[in-house]
Amino acid sequence: LSLVEFLVGTGESTGLEARVDLRPTTKVNGPRGNMPPLMAPSTEKPTQTPAQGDPCRFTAIVSGDVQGVGYRAFARRYATELGIGGHAENLADGRVEIVAEGRYGDLMVLLKHLRVGPAHAVVKRVDVDWSATPPSLAGAPEFRTY
Repeated sequence: LSLVEFLVGTGESTGLEARVDLRPTTKVNGPRGNMPPLMAPSTEKPTQTPAQGDPCRFTAIVSGDVQGVGYRAFARRYATELGIGGHAENLADGRVEIVAEGRYGDLMVLLKHLRVGPAHAVVKRVDVDWSATPPSLAGAPEFRTY
């Protein structure tokens, strides 16, 4: 066989043809099959949904490869842009704790960023605990990293 005949075929069976099963599969693990999730799972809404401008606070514990990859600086940058106060701190077990205070709508935007993380981070999980913001802390403009 010439190369052209091998690639295009001569119409005769050579026994080298690939066998491909084009039938749809019925085995699916989760809503996206076997593919990994686009963003880390999160418990991201408070029990009662406040209005977009209501002051709120959350404490998020971020799991995965999130230390030594710029995750805290990433969180600070987005929090500062959104006018959110709080802090980000590395924990001894390899997770990162984020405490954020601000308007509910802005906090939801920050959470979306936290679930993705910076380029070199691998965010596996974000656990969020919501609470009301005391009036004295509402609108605290500074976000610190420790």
